Amino acid sequence: MANQIIKDARLWIGGYNLSGDVNRLAMDLSAELLDNTTLEDSARSRLSGLLVSAVQCDGFWDAGAGEPDDVVDGYFALADVPVSVCPIAAAAAGSRAFTFRAAIGDYQRGASVGDMFKFTAGAEGSGGVPLVRGLVLNNAAQTATGAGTAYQLGALSAAQSLYASLHVLAVSGTVTPTLTCKIQSDDNEAMTSATDRITFAAATAIGYEWASVAGAVTDDWWRAYFTISGTDPSFLFALVAGIR
Repeated sequence: MANQIIKDARLWIGGYNLSGDVNRLAMDLSAELLDNTTLEDSARSRLSGLLVSAVQCDGFWDAGAGEPDDVVDGYFALADVPVSVCPIAAAAAGSRAFTFRAAIGDYQRGASVGDMFKFTAGAEGSGGVPLVRGLVLNNAAQTATGAGTAYQLGALSAAQSLYASLHVLAVSGTVTPTLTCKIQSDDNEAMTSATDRITFAAATAIGYEWASVAGAVTDDWWRAYFTISGTDPSFLFALVAGIR
Protein backbone atom coordinates (compact mmCIF):
# COMPACT_ATOMS: atom_id res chain seq x y z
CA MET A 1 0.00 0.00 0.00
CA ALA A 2 1.23 3.50 -0.83
CA ASN A 3 2.07 6.22 1.67
CA GLN A 4 -1.01 7.97 3.01
CA ILE A 5 -1.86 11.65 3.20
CA ILE A 6 -4.49 12.17 5.88
CA LYS A 7 -7.56 13.52 4.16
CA ASP A 8 -11.17 12.33 4.22
CA ALA A 9 -10.19 9.91 7.01
CA ARG A 10 -12.57 8.60 9.67
CA LEU A 11 -12.76 8.65 13.46
CA TRP A 12 -15.72 6.76 14.88
CA ILE A 13 -16.44 6.93 18.61
CA GLY A 14 -19.40 4.89 19.81
CA GLY A 15 -22.34 5.83 17.61
CA TYR A 16 -20.82 8.99 16.13
CA ASN A 17 -18.50 10.08 13.35
CA LEU A 18 -16.28 12.93 14.58
CA SER A 19 -14.17 13.10 11.41
CA GLY A 20 -15.69 16.42 10.35
CA ASP A 21 -14.70 18.05 13.65
CA VAL A 22 -11.18 16.67 14.27
CA ASN A 23 -8.02 17.98 12.58
CA ARG A 24 -5.33 15.98 14.39
CA LEU A 25 -5.30 12.37 15.46
CA ALA A 26 -2.71 10.09 17.03
CA MET A 27 -2.91 6.40 17.96
CA ASP A 28 -0.50 4.68 20.29
CA LEU A 29 0.17 1.05 21.13
CA SER A 30 2.85 0.57 23.76
CA ALA A 31 4.06 -2.06 26.17
CA GLU A 32 5.05 -1.53 29.77
CA LEU A 33 8.75 -2.44 29.95
CA LEU A 34 9.39 -3.95 33.37
CA ASP A 35 12.88 -4.07 34.88
CA ASN A 36 14.11 -7.58 35.63
CA THR A 37 17.80 -6.72 35.97
CA THR A 38 19.74 -8.97 38.36
CA LEU A 39 23.10 -8.68 40.11
CA GLU A 40 24.71 -10.82 37.41
CA ASP A 41 23.67 -8.47 34.57
CA SER A 42 26.04 -5.84 33.21
CA ALA A 43 23.26 -3.85 31.52
CA ARG A 44 19.60 -3.21 32.18
CA SER A 45 17.24 -6.06 31.29
CA ARG A 46 13.52 -5.62 30.72
CA LEU A 47 10.47 -7.75 29.97
CA SER A 48 7.39 -6.62 28.10
CA GLY A 49 4.44 -6.22 30.43
CA LEU A 50 0.88 -5.12 29.76
CA LEU A 51 -0.04 -3.48 26.46
CA VAL A 52 -1.52 0.03 26.46
CA SER A 53 -3.69 1.40 23.64
CA ALA A 54 -4.50 5.09 23.36
CA VAL A 55 -5.91 7.69 21.00
CA GLN A 56 -5.55 11.47 21.18
CA CYS A 57 -7.40 13.95 19.00
CA ASP A 58 -7.71 17.71 18.58
CA GLY A 59 -10.63 19.42 16.92
CA PHE A 60 -13.00 22.35 16.65
CA TRP A 61 -15.47 22.57 19.51
CA ASP A 62 -19.19 22.64 18.79
CA ALA A 63 -22.28 21.96 20.90
CA GLY A 64 -25.58 20.26 20.14
CA ALA A 65 -26.77 16.73 19.47
CA GLY A 66 -24.05 14.69 17.76
CA GLU A 67 -21.47 17.47 18.02
CA PRO A 68 -18.08 16.99 19.74
CA ASP A 69 -19.04 18.45 23.12
CA ASP A 70 -22.18 16.32 23.30
CA VAL A 71 -20.36 13.16 22.19
CA VAL A 72 -17.19 13.44 24.27
CA ASP A 73 -18.99 14.64 27.39
CA GLY A 74 -21.59 11.88 27.02
CA TYR A 75 -18.93 9.16 26.75
CA PHE A 76 -16.53 10.68 29.28
CA ALA A 77 -15.21 8.11 31.79
CA LEU A 78 -17.52 5.48 30.30
CA ALA A 79 -15.62 2.20 29.84
CA ASP A 80 -15.56 -0.04 26.78
CA VAL A 81 -16.75 2.43 24.13
CA PRO A 82 -15.55 1.24 20.69
CA VAL A 83 -13.18 3.67 18.97
CA SER A 84 -12.22 3.03 15.35
CA VAL A 85 -9.86 4.89 13.04
CA CYS A 86 -9.49 4.55 9.27
CA PRO A 87 -6.68 6.69 7.79
CA ILE A 88 -7.62 5.78 4.20
CA ALA A 89 -9.54 8.40 2.19
CA ALA A 90 -13.31 7.78 2.21
CA ALA A 91 -12.85 4.69 4.44
CA ALA A 92 -14.52 2.42 1.90
CA ALA A 93 -15.11 -1.24 2.69
CA GLY A 94 -11.82 -3.11 2.47
CA SER A 95 -9.76 -0.19 3.81
CA ARG A 96 -7.23 -0.71 6.58
CA ALA A 97 -8.59 0.35 9.97
CA PHE A 98 -7.83 0.10 13.68
CA THR A 99 -10.22 -0.44 16.56
CA PHE A 100 -10.26 -0.95 20.32
CA ARG A 101 -12.47 -0.45 23.37
CA ALA A 102 -11.65 2.72 25.24
CA ALA A 103 -12.49 5.03 28.10
CA ILE A 104 -12.21 8.77 27.48
CA GLY A 105 -10.30 10.19 30.44
CA ASP A 106 -9.03 13.52 29.16
CA TYR A 107 -11.13 16.37 27.74
CA GLN A 108 -9.88 19.94 27.43
CA ARG A 109 -11.63 22.93 25.88
CA GLY A 110 -10.26 26.41 25.27
CA ALA A 111 -8.70 29.07 23.04
CA SER A 112 -6.99 32.44 23.15
CA VAL A 113 -8.98 35.53 22.20
CA GLY A 114 -9.50 35.70 18.46
CA ASP A 115 -8.68 32.02 17.94
CA MET A 116 -10.90 29.09 17.09
CA PHE A 117 -12.43 27.49 20.18
CA LYS A 118 -10.94 23.99 20.18
CA PHE A 119 -10.92 20.79 22.16
CA THR A 120 -8.48 18.02 22.94
CA ALA A 121 -9.63 14.56 23.99
CA GLY A 122 -7.73 11.45 24.97
CA ALA A 123 -8.82 7.86 25.52
CA GLU A 124 -7.05 4.72 26.69
CA GLY A 125 -7.90 1.08 26.20
CA SER A 126 -10.34 -0.73 28.45
CA GLY A 127 -11.75 -4.23 28.43
CA GLY A 128 -8.42 -6.04 28.28
CA VAL A 129 -7.96 -6.12 24.49
CA PRO A 130 -5.26 -3.94 22.86
CA LEU A 131 -5.49 -2.08 19.57
CA VAL A 132 -6.74 -4.38 16.80
CA ARG A 133 -5.54 -3.97 13.20
CA GLY A 134 -8.23 -4.94 10.70
CA LEU A 135 -10.45 -3.83 7.82
CA VAL A 136 -13.61 -1.84 7.29
CA LEU A 137 -16.36 -4.32 6.40
CA ASN A 138 -19.01 -1.63 5.87
CA ASN A 139 -19.12 2.15 5.80
CA ALA A 140 -22.25 2.99 3.86
CA ALA A 141 -25.98 3.48 4.24
CA GLN A 142 -27.90 0.23 3.77
CA THR A 143 -31.62 0.12 3.05
CA ALA A 144 -32.31 -3.57 2.49
CA THR A 145 -31.15 -6.98 3.66
CA GLY A 146 -27.90 -8.01 1.99
CA ALA A 147 -24.25 -8.94 2.31
CA GLY A 148 -21.00 -7.04 2.01
CA THR A 149 -17.91 -8.00 0.06
CA ALA A 150 -15.88 -10.90 1.45
CA TYR A 151 -12.29 -10.17 2.53
CA GLN A 152 -9.52 -12.61 3.29
CA LEU A 153 -8.72 -11.54 6.83
CA GLY A 154 -7.29 -14.95 7.62
CA ALA A 155 -7.99 -17.99 9.78
CA LEU A 156 -8.01 -17.91 13.58
CA SER A 157 -5.61 -20.03 15.59
CA ALA A 158 -6.68 -21.37 18.97
CA ALA A 159 -4.86 -18.41 20.55
CA GLN A 160 -6.55 -15.74 18.40
CA SER A 161 -9.92 -14.03 18.22
CA LEU A 162 -11.75 -11.91 15.69
CA TYR A 163 -12.79 -8.60 17.25
CA ALA A 164 -15.35 -6.24 15.74
CA SER A 165 -16.77 -2.77 16.40
CA LEU A 166 -20.21 -1.80 15.10
CA HIS A 167 -20.92 1.94 14.94
CA VAL A 168 -24.55 2.72 14.06
CA LEU A 169 -24.29 6.34 12.93
CA ALA A 170 -27.70 7.28 11.50
CA VAL A 171 -31.15 5.69 11.37
CA SER A 172 -34.26 6.70 9.46
CA GLY A 173 -37.58 5.14 8.50
CA THR A 174 -40.94 4.38 10.05
CA VAL A 175 -42.57 1.38 11.74
CA THR A 176 -39.46 0.60 13.81
CA PRO A 177 -36.61 0.28 11.32
CA THR A 178 -34.37 -2.50 12.62
CA LEU A 179 -30.85 -3.58 11.73
CA THR A 180 -29.43 -6.96 12.71
CA CYS A 181 -25.81 -7.16 11.65
CA LYS A 182 -23.70 -10.32 11.48
CA ILE A 183 -20.16 -11.25 10.62
CA GLN A 184 -19.88 -14.45 8.61
CA SER A 185 -16.94 -16.61 7.58
CA ASP A 186 -16.24 -19.21 4.91
CA ASP A 187 -13.35 -21.02 3.28
CA ASN A 188 -13.94 -19.41 -0.12
CA GLU A 189 -14.44 -15.91 -1.51
CA ALA A 190 -17.88 -16.73 -2.93
CA MET A 191 -19.10 -17.52 0.61
CA THR A 192 -21.05 -20.54 -0.66
CA SER A 193 -21.46 -22.02 2.82
CA ALA A 194 -21.19 -18.95 5.05
CA THR A 195 -21.27 -19.49 8.82
CA ASP A 196 -22.53 -16.88 11.27
CA ARG A 197 -19.68 -16.08 13.68
CA ILE A 198 -20.90 -12.88 15.36
CA THR A 199 -24.48 -11.63 15.63
CA PHE A 200 -24.87 -8.13 17.03
CA ALA A 201 -27.94 -7.09 18.99
CA ALA A 202 -30.76 -5.67 16.87
CA ALA A 203 -30.30 -1.91 16.46
CA THR A 204 -33.16 0.59 16.15
CA ALA A 205 -31.24 3.79 16.99
CA ILE A 206 -27.79 5.36 16.96
CA GLY A 207 -25.45 3.26 19.08
CA TYR A 208 -22.55 0.85 19.18
CA GLU A 209 -21.47 -2.66 20.09
CA TRP A 210 -18.20 -4.53 20.49
CA ALA A 211 -18.13 -8.29 19.90
CA SER A 212 -15.69 -11.12 19.35
CA VAL A 213 -15.38 -14.77 18.42
CA ALA A 214 -12.55 -16.98 19.63
CA GLY A 215 -10.52 -19.39 17.52
CA ALA A 216 -9.77 -21.85 16.26
CA VAL A 217 -11.63 -21.05 13.02
CA THR A 218 -10.20 -22.49 9.80
CA ASP A 219 -12.27 -20.22 7.52
CA ASP A 220 -10.21 -17.31 6.20
CA TRP A 221 -12.82 -15.23 4.32
CA TRP A 222 -15.06 -12.82 6.26
CA ARG A 223 -17.93 -10.48 5.41
CA ALA A 224 -20.74 -8.41 6.88
CA TYR A 225 -24.31 -9.63 6.53
CA PHE A 226 -27.22 -7.39 7.51
CA THR A 227 -30.94 -7.93 7.90
CA ILE A 228 -33.00 -4.74 7.67
CA SER A 229 -36.71 -4.37 8.32
CA GLY A 230 -39.25 -1.58 8.72
CA THR A 231 -40.84 0.92 6.37
CA ASP A 232 -38.39 2.96 4.25
CA PRO A 233 -35.49 1.98 6.52
CA SER A 234 -31.97 3.34 6.18
CA PHE A 235 -28.99 2.58 8.39
CA LEU A 236 -25.63 4.27 8.05
CA PHE A 237 -23.17 2.11 9.94
CA ALA A 238 -19.46 1.43 10.10
CA LEU A 239 -18.23 -2.08 10.88
CA VAL A 240 -14.55 -2.75 11.57
CA ALA A 241 -13.14 -6.21 12.23
CA GLY A 242 -9.67 -7.62 12.77
CA ILE A 243 -7.76 -10.57 14.16
CA ARG A 244 -5.53 -10.47 17.20
